[in-house]
Amino acid sequence: MLLLRRLLCLPLIASAAFLDNATVTIASDVDDILRVTEVWNLRRAIRNVFTDPFEPLLGMPELYRDYAQVKGTQFAYITDALTTWGESYISGIPHYPNGSVEVRELRLAQLKSFLSFRQNSIQKLIDQDTNQKFILVGDFATPGLSDAYARLALKNPRQVQCLFMFDIRATNPADLFVPATKLLSNKKLSNRWTVFETAADFHQESLAYLRRLNETTDENFGCEMLLYRQKAFLDLLHNKHINGFGAMTKTIMNMFVTQMQCLMLSPWRPSPQCRYDRREGTWYPRHKKFESNGRLQDWKSLPDTVINGTRYDRMCHYDGRFYVVNGTCPDLSTNGTQKT
Repeated sequence: MLLLRRLLCLPLIASAAFLDNATVTIASDVDDILRVTEVWNLRRAIRNVFTDPFEPLLGMPELYRDYAQVKGTQFAYITDALTTWGESYISGIPHYPNGSVEVRELRLAQLKSFLSFRQNSIQKLIDQDTNQKFILVGDFATPGLSDAYARLALKNPRQVQCLFMFDIRATNPADLFVPATKLLSNKKLSNRWTVFETAADFHQESLAYLRRLNETTDENFGCEMLLYRQKAFLDLLHNKHINGFGAMTKTIMNMFVTQMQCLMLSPWRPSPQCRYDRREGTWYPRHKKFESNGRLQDWKSLPDTVINGTRYDRMCHYDGRFYVVNGTCPDLSTNGTQKT
């Protein structure tokens, strides 16, 4: 099989069955969970997937490596990406612990199974060992993912214990997607999902939860100590739940409005008023502002600026270019002058 041949070529990735002594399976999405894809921006998503090197999401490799240290934990990486996208799409997964990999094959003759690939793949994993406990990791920016996870949790209440949902909007203002949460509002799922905003913020709590989940025999354990994280997320939604169709409709409207705004701002881009320009590390010359941790900061307050986990203490500016350093600004001019 084409898919099997591709997977066998990947270092550190096992395409074999699960471990005999595993008790908890972490089934994880890939886009904007394991790798930076930016699915809300088509141009950047294409570049991130097909041309740029695999960039792990900040803090996620460390989080998953610590999960792997918990005895009885195994991993499955499941994505709606196509096998035709090539090995480069998942070439960076060796940043993460060994696990099985599931990638879609394009078979239009089997359109229904193609469209529900993720849900079907996870269901097959559950059916392999009905005594396994599952954690499903995903985000609200991937269309249909939260609904697929909710349906799996409703169908398999004994196996699917907790959905870890990444709310990208909390730290990335460019995310235009409206979360679909209608199925999550089902009372049967009230203790089966939680939300996190950054890997660093979620690290220790989720690790402690995983240890407890491995040890418990309670089939209704759910998300337990992580449930309180729902409240802040629901407050942002004003406790209004939208189904998948409604969320997609609002998302398309957001994208249209944003596109119009960005077109009008073209002479002044990059601009923080254009959500497509909002990205970590972006310098907005007209506004004299810098994007850091999802916020606009004055460059003069740079000691409070962190980019990709690194804190910088000085901003340098030369010949219309902006960059950050630790220490002294290097002299990039030919005559020995520079601007800081």
